[in-house]
Amino acid sequence: MSVGSTEVDGISRVPLVVGHQGSSEDVAPGSLEAYAAALAAGVDMVEVDVRRTADGRLLALHDPVGATPEGRLEEAAAVAEVADLVAGLGGRLMVDLKEVGDEAAAVDAVAEALPVDRFVVSTMEDVSVAALRRVRPDLEVGLSIGREWRRPYLRTRLSEVFPGARARACGASFLSVNRRLAASGLLARAPLPVYLWTVDDDDELARRLADPRLHGVITNRPRRALELRDAPPPGRG
Repeated sequence: MSVGSTEVDGISRVPLVVGHQGSSEDVAPGSLEAYAAALAAGVDMVEVDVRRTADGRLLALHDPVGATPEGRLEEAAAVAEVADLVAGLGGRLMVDLKEVGDEAAAVDAVAEALPVDRFVVSTMEDVSVAALRRVRPDLEVGLSIGREWRRPYLRTRLSEVFPGARARACGASFLSVNRRLAASGLLARAPLPVYLWTVDDDDELARRLADPRLHGVITNRPRRALELRDAPPPGRG
């Protein structure tokens, strides 16, 4: 799978709809049920957030392990289980690494189930992008930008609004961009394909899904996003 193409199973789809943690419209986000629901709805790709526990397990978790209730930790799917499910249902996967140091283990876990053209990896850490490039040079790796806060704040924000130098230096092949940065003019000058996260409002979903500058839109409401994107134009259908 090339991030430079939006063709899925022979059909051109622009932008791609990516189910953040599967689909949380009816079930718990990040659960196997959420991923199955998103894929059953026909989503182009599902996204899994990756965290490592103290005993070394890679789990499908959005928030830090220490901030996750114990019950949620016990229910969280292993990343390998998510990859197996996606492979079994013929889907594609975006792997979002939340922490430095898990690059090789995460790729190995996913690659057991999915060929390299069926998944991509994203991370906010430039060093992780570079590490992933070393681990699997043939892997599509994205630099995720749009941190809420990081010192030095101004330098970080400038490097996100004008990400070309950072992307080239670490070897990113696409950008995963916080929706708040879209107003900065970044979409018009982005040097690489862009996925926008996380878009849930109906009006914004409709607007973003009609934007040819975007390669993909990441959402917690993938079924609704598919309805909006694939609806026939007014006066047709």
